[in-house]
Amino acid sequence: MTRKTIAIITFTIVALAAGLFGAAYYISRDTGKTTVETLRDFLPFGAPPQDVSFGRPLGGAEEGTAADETALGDGEVPELRQLTRAPIAGATTVTRNKALYARYVDRASGNVFDVNLETNERVRVTNTTLPGIYETVWQSGGARFVARYLDANDVIKSFSAQIVAAEPAAQQLGKLDGVFLADGITSLAAQPDADALFSVTEFGISALGTVTRFDGARPRQVFDMPVREWTTQWVNKDAVALTTKAASGFRGILYFLNPQTGRTEKILGPVSGLLTLSAPKGDAVLYSSSAGRTLETFLFRRKEATSEPFPVITLPEKCVWRGGNSSTLLCGAPGVVPDGAFPDEWYQGAMFFDDVIWKIDAETGEAALLAVPREFGGATVDVTNPFLDPDGTYFFFTNKRDGTLWSLKIPER
Repeated sequence: MTRKTIAIITFTIVALAAGLFGAAYYISRDTGKTTVETLRDFLPFGAPPQDVSFGRPLGGAEEGTAADETALGDGEVPELRQLTRAPIAGATTVTRNKALYARYVDRASGNVFDVNLETNERVRVTNTTLPGIYETVWQSGGARFVARYLDANDVIKSFSAQIVAAEPAAQQLGKLDGVFLADGITSLAAQPDADALFSVTEFGISALGTVTRFDGARPRQVFDMPVREWTTQWVNKDAVALTTKAASGFRGILYFLNPQTGRTEKILGPVSGLLTLSAPKGDAVLYSSSAGRTLETFLFRRKEATSEPFPVITLPEKCVWRGGNSSTLLCGAPGVVPDGAFPDEWYQGAMFFDDVIWKIDAETGEAALLAVPREFGGATVDVTNPFLDPDGTYFFFTNKRDGTLWSLKIPER
């Protein structure tokens, strides 16, 4: 390699590093984070730094970080609003003093915060440093979650964390305490309204499925299949949905697994680029398929074994079933579906959607437009990780574009 070539490579690397540092510097001025924290946020799947601490309270930051409070739209508490400025690692809802709060984990620090949905009051719950989390799986009630991240050796770590409240007289923040689950869990799902987890780990050319308590106790293997990559959804006490990991052009299959008996039943497939979202009763499945560079969405009725076009074109993971009667869905869906290889390019961040939010009656096919985020301060959202509060009053989601948490108060009409 000539000196000239080496000089060009060196100059290019230095220029890229300077540009990245400069972008992080200007972003950090708006978010209130340090430049280093902002740089770390650019790699949300990255490993935690060496100073990660589990179960030990650090520092003494104030509760209620005002700099992280943003609301879009008219009035103090609009129907559609952005709850955080900084990226989150996951969220759920909790009830405190008969009031509903959104509880979330800050991606950069691992601290837990609560936001009152009626007053906008923000309360910092924990002060345990757990940075670099890319995903959380929550236990019903919001007292425990599994934090997932990659370590320095690219091993997937899953830490089951219990939120331990501080004594009121101590005037301190709470902390996180817990245990590590098995290394290398590729997919994880929580049982609704129960203390149980279903996890998938790769073993050679196969995949093993295990049921445990939330703290990893009482492990019981219930699944062994000669296909390594699966996505999971714990539908109800009698069914875990197992879908082969989707890729453009790959013909996927959906199975239901009985977590008590280990029995599997094929529900759907093979379907090209299959993504699924099963209804709480297991009687219907929202699914999407991709062929070439197009996307289609369907509703499969299990009893009739029939599929029908869904009123909006979207990915099932942008939707959530409302209530246990399997009759209504809330969905984010693009106004215009971009051209691309689905879902690969969306997962890779090579494309983003500009979503609006719909309410769809699964029985009649009637679709009602609930919100157009662009009309609220010009925001552009790409809905992911949607969920509802127990009463189905609020639709929550993470904006894939920047990792922030949003909520929509669902109008009754």
